[in-house]
Amino acid sequence: MNFPWKFFKQVFLISLFLLLFNALVFAQGKWTSEFFPPKKVIFPGLVADPWETQASIFAINNYKQIGKIGSAIPLYRSTWTHPSQEIEIVQLDFDLLSYNLMRFRKAEGGGFDLDTSDTKFGLILSYKKNQWHGRLGAEHISAHLADGQLWPMVKHAKQGYSREFLQLNISKSFAYAKPHIGIHSIFTSRHPKEYENKHFIIFQGGGDLFYPLSKTFSLITAADWQARQEYDFFINQSYFAGIRIHGSYEEPAKFLFQYYRGYDPRGEFYDEKIHYWGIGFQYFI
Repeated sequence: MNFPWKFFKQVFLISLFLLLFNALVFAQGKWTSEFFPPKKVIFPGLVADPWETQASIFAINNYKQIGKIGSAIPLYRSTWTHPSQEIEIVQLDFDLLSYNLMRFRKAEGGGFDLDTSDTKFGLILSYKKNQWHGRLGAEHISAHLADGQLWPMVKHAKQGYSREFLQLNISKSFAYAKPHIGIHSIFTSRHPKEYENKHFIIFQGGGDLFYPLSKTFSLITAADWQARQEYDFFINQSYFAGIRIHGSYEEPAKFLFQYYRGYDPRGEFYDEKIHYWGIGFQYFI
């Protein structure tokens, strides 16, 4: 995989411009800023988005496991307090996620082999004011074949997958709901070859509903729908339901049932329709 230096140079320059613009705009108010600040949730994670950065593990049907490990690392944060005491926050993060699928060795009596591994990384600029949240990401995604595909009975030919994209999301927090909308712009594709030099748009929508049972536990349901231009705007559907556990952390841990129907979230299998269900654990680090 050739590292997309030109892409990240552009992202760096855009981020630098936005930070300088942010400093000039906030100069008239009570403004504080810091580099490498402590972790703080500016844009709450999208629970049902298959490619949301998080730590999770789900056992799904067909003797497989989906494991994800990733986090957004804060690089810079500025906070502006209005005379009315309203607060606006802008934060720049480095985003990194590894999305892995493991297959159970049923014929061998146990254990798991890594089937495929996908990677996402980039820069995210997040914004928060009162209950409104916004996020703009400039990211790279690529697929990497792993040892599970080398099984003699699999016989799967490797398909490359490598893209860069912009992603804009907006959400609002209510007492028992957090709807979100978004748009993705895939502007660079080296793989698949038939998509090279083509531009694609993805429209996204969904949200979370929750109901407190106590100070510690609450019910949660979540959905995410993505209409992708490359599939003639076929809608990929992702659903979660379960229990979230509150604690001293900002993002509650969750035990969830999930169901997915649509094109495979893994990049290498972009052209395959699948559906699966499973149960597992999710936490935004």
